[in-house]
Amino acid sequence: MADKYDLRAIKSKRAIRDAFLQLLSEKGYGSVTVKDISERALINRKTFYSHYETKEDLYNEIMQETLDKFTANHFIDSLHRTAGKEQNEIIISVLDSIKSVRREFLILFNDDTNTAFKDSLKKKLREALISKNETLIDAQNDKQFLTLILDVYFSVFMRVLCWWLEGEKDDPQSFIETVLMLFSSKPLEMLGLKEETLNEYGSLY
Repeated sequence: MADKYDLRAIKSKRAIRDAFLQLLSEKGYGSVTVKDISERALINRKTFYSHYETKEDLYNEIMQETLDKFTANHFIDSLHRTAGKEQNEIIISVLDSIKSVRREFLILFNDDTNTAFKDSLKKKLREALISKNETLIDAQNDKQFLTLILDVYFSVFMRVLCWWLEGEKDDPQSFIETVLMLFSSKPLEMLGLKEETLNEYGSLY
């Protein structure tokens, strides 16, 4: 009896999550209600509340599980400490991890009614990048300008990631080549950070 109950609970929770993701993609977090989720999942609201107290709890669970797949420190470290085959292998392992939550990632990222996922991801990436370039904070360049550069990098990086995840090809090489180009010193030089400065204060790659 316990096994049947557990299986039923697993199925209902899976239905709740799937219904919620469908609704997020259709009309965004702000317009989704527990009633909507329950009707789409073909359950009653009591069943929903047996798994989650609020729709925010459901959102946060999915968001955290998705963020956990994005090992930002591992990825940033591979850009700094490795090269060639080893670098590619590390990046591919991160991409494979993200691909396992492709659907969740794209739905959460593209939802303009709730920026919690994008904000958390941006913070995660920023902390990972700064932790590898602590001296950048003390660089002679204007601190606000450096913040602007980091914001530009995050925005471009995420667009490239979404482009890759939305594509039909699973080959990560195009993603790797694009990201390595974006994280090279050339685009930074175009923004006013010369190579000498990067060498002195730490680079972003």
